[in-house]
Amino acid sequence: MSLKYFGTDGIRGKAFESPLTTSEVSRWGKSWSLVASQNHIHTLILGHDPRVSSEPLLKAFISGIDPFITIINLGMVPTPVLAYETSEMKQAWGVMFSASHNPPKDNGIKGFSSTGEKIEEAIEIQIEKVFESCPDQKENLDQPIPPVQFNRYLNLHKPFVLPRHWQIAIDCAHGAASNIARNLFVGDEIHWIGTPSDGERINCHVGCTHLDTLRKKILNNHLDFGFAFDGDADRCLFLDSMGEVFDGDQILWLLTKESIRVGRPPKGVVGTVMTNGALERLLHQAQIPFIRTPVGDKHILRAMTNHNYPIGAEASGHVIQKSIGPSGDGLATALSVCEIIKCMGINEVFESRFTPYPHKLVSFTTRLKKPVEECSSLNQTLNNLKIEFPNIRTVIRWSGTENKLRLMAEDSELTSVTLALERLKQAAINDLT
Repeated sequence: MSLKYFGTDGIRGKAFESPLTTSEVSRWGKSWSLVASQNHIHTLILGHDPRVSSEPLLKAFISGIDPFITIINLGMVPTPVLAYETSEMKQAWGVMFSASHNPPKDNGIKGFSSTGEKIEEAIEIQIEKVFESCPDQKENLDQPIPPVQFNRYLNLHKPFVLPRHWQIAIDCAHGAASNIARNLFVGDEIHWIGTPSDGERINCHVGCTHLDTLRKKILNNHLDFGFAFDGDADRCLFLDSMGEVFDGDQILWLLTKESIRVGRPPKGVVGTVMTNGALERLLHQAQIPFIRTPVGDKHILRAMTNHNYPIGAEASGHVIQKSIGPSGDGLATALSVCEIIKCMGINEVFESRFTPYPHKLVSFTTRLKKPVEECSSLNQTLNNLKIEFPNIRTVIRWSGTENKLRLMAEDSELTSVTLALERLKQAAINDLT
C-alpha cells in the first residue's frame, strides 16, 4: 500500500489547508493516539517550531488525542531536541509540528518512534488508515496547551567557547534554534543572523536553504567562516571565508577522516542516491563500506540501524551521528565540525575538502504527475544516455508534496551532465504535458 499523506519527511503542506486544516489535524491527533495505543505507546511528546500556525495546529491535534494517552509538551524546540527526548522515555512517540526549511505559510507533522527515529512506513500506513476512517473531529482551539516541560538536550553537549582569534557567523533562520544556539556557542566575535525566532520570517532569505545572507555577512565582515541551520535545526551547512559551501557530503567526509585519525574508523557510512560519487570513491579507497538510500534522513537512519553504521548524511545538511543522538541534528553537527576546526585549524579543514564530480539538479513543476516508469520518452532518453555516457549517474524523483519533478545528473565531465539534463527535461516535458 502506498502512502497518501506522508511524504519524505512527514505530512506537509500549506497550514490550514488540506490535509492540515484544523479539523483534519484534530483527526490526525485522534488517529495518532489510537495507533499509538495499538502499539503499546502510552505517551506522546509534542513540540513545534515558531511558525504562526504551529500553536493553533498543535491545539487542534491535542483536541483529538484520546484521554488515555499522556501528553508531554516541550514547547518551541528544534526537531533534534524532540527526537532526543523521545528516545529517552519508555513507550513514547514524538510528534513535531514543523515544515523544516519551507516558507512561513507551510507547516507539517513529523512523527518519531520510541527510539527517536522517524516512525516507520508501516506505522504511517496505520495512521493514514485510521485517519480516513475517522469522522470529522470538532476541534477545540480554546483549550489550553499543557505547560511546557523541561528538556535535557542541553545536558548532552558541552558549550563550544570560540577561540579568541575566531570571527564567525551563525544563521538560525528565525527558527527553533534561535534561543538554544546561544547556549551552545559562546563568544564575543559571533555575528548572529536569523534571530530571534520569528514565525512570520522563518526561512525568509535566511537559513541553510538561503545562504546568500550568510555569505554576505562573511564577506563584508571578513569572517573566518559561518554556518546556517534550517527552521527546525535538523540541518546545518557551513560556508568558508570566501563564501564557498561546505555541504553535508563534505561534512560526512570530514567526520569520517576524523574518526580514522583518532583510531576509530567507522564500520560503514550511509548516504543517499544524491551523495556525490567522488565521496563514494574516497570512502572506497579508505576501505570504508558505503550504502546509498533513497532521499530522506529517515532512510539513512534505518540503513544505519540495520547495518550498525555510526554516521550518515545528505548533501543538504542532514547529518546523523548515532553516538550523539538518534536523528539529523544541525546543532550537534555544528558543534562537531567546530571542534575539528579547533583541533586541525580553519584553513586546514576547508582546504582539505574533496573535489566533487560535476553534479547538477533541475526541478520544474508539471501539469501531470505520473510514475517515472510510465514516462516512455523519459525512459528511452535514460537508456540512450547510459549508452552514450556509460559512467553517468542520474536520479529522477517526484517531490513528496507537489507536482514537481527533480532531475539529477552526475559525471566526470560537466558537458555530459549539462547535455543529459537538457535531454531529460525535454523528454519529461513531452511525457507530462
